[in-house]
Amino acid sequence: MKGIGKVAAHIALAALVVAAAIPTGLYLANTFSMNKINYSAYSVEAYEDNNERLFARYEKEKSKTLTELINSYKPYELVAIAENNVTKHKHSITVGKGEVIAALGVKQTINAVTIVNDNNYFTENLSKSKFVSVAKRFYQKEGQVSTYIGKLTNETCAEWEQTANETLSLEDHEEKWGKTLERPSIYIVSSKTILSSTLVEDDENIKITLTLDPHTSVIRYVKQMMEISNLAKPPYFHNVEITYTINNKMDLLSREIHELYDVSSFGVVSKNTKGYLLETLQYDEKAIIPTLTEHYSYE
Repeated sequence: MKGIGKVAAHIALAALVVAAAIPTGLYLANTFSMNKINYSAYSVEAYEDNNERLFARYEKEKSKTLTELINSYKPYELVAIAENNVTKHKHSITVGKGEVIAALGVKQTINAVTIVNDNNYFTENLSKSKFVSVAKRFYQKEGQVSTYIGKLTNETCAEWEQTANETLSLEDHEEKWGKTLERPSIYIVSSKTILSSTLVEDDENIKITLTLDPHTSVIRYVKQMMEISNLAKPPYFHNVEITYTINNKMDLLSREIHELYDVSSFGVVSKNTKGYLLETLQYDEKAIIPTLTEHYSYE
């Protein structure tokens, strides 16, 4: 690095936010170069597992004890089952809280929520730092996703434009943003993307930590990051680690996500940006999807 003065000059020019299903990054410039990946050569289908047989097998064996299930399935298979079980609940709330630490230790707060109410889906992403802020809402119903832009009034609240910024079909939204709202996670977790795993049984829960391939597990996620931040080139991930807490009913209770990546904007690069998000899930209590004049309470 060639001096604080040069870096500080970049800050005002290159601060940029990523805020989505796991929103990450206030990106501040420095003078390092950045590795490149051609994600257009990567196919989602090539790295996702077809889990139909896995889910069918679990349906026949779900009366087993948690210990028996642990002995019958690989850790990433247990995660796949738990993620699939999320989609079986007609009502659920996923709340995410986290932060991103970028160049010079600048911190960005993250607040996010996804609500499922029968066949209606809602996601809100709020992200704020000293330099930039982002507020986005997504409403999915009747085969379409509408995106709205807001202006933060504080870290957990925004005022929303009353006209959609865009409305897309599910297929077009997935192509542009990486996933539709009913898909629980933006990451690709499969037999092809797992680097290592650990499993700990604790009372009536299990904790599974997966270290994912930092390139192939984020194929969907990279689309989301590039779209929301208008990046000229994809971010370069060094590490993706997720810890899942799953109960004895194979319901997913939480995801704890740690990321490390580089990103480039305006011709400059932020190295080793750290992202952290804790998502907690609740089920079966009917949640009301807020209108554009209503706020979601994160308290």
